[in-house]
Amino acid sequence: MNIQSTDIEYLLKQLNPKYLQDVKAYLEYLLYTQQKDITPQLPEKKANRKDKGKERLEIFQPFKGDALFPDVVISKYDVYEQ
Repeated sequence: MNIQSTDIEYLLKQLNPKYLQDVKAYLEYLLYTQQKDITPQLPEKKANRKDKGKERLEIFQPFKGDALFPDVVISKYDVYEQ
């Protein structure tokens, strides 16, 4: 995709003035991410984590409730020490 500055200038001239502040803020954000070498695809990574968690949940779901509770008395202090 080959975008020239004249294309961007043309689009900015057509834009309603009340949205220019939003465009400026977004451009500053893009420059910040470029300087910090941060990829703007962070939401996709979070979605992938949720998908992996969902896969694990589906794997362990058939075993839900199979484990017996231990027949041992444990005080709350024993739990907190761990």
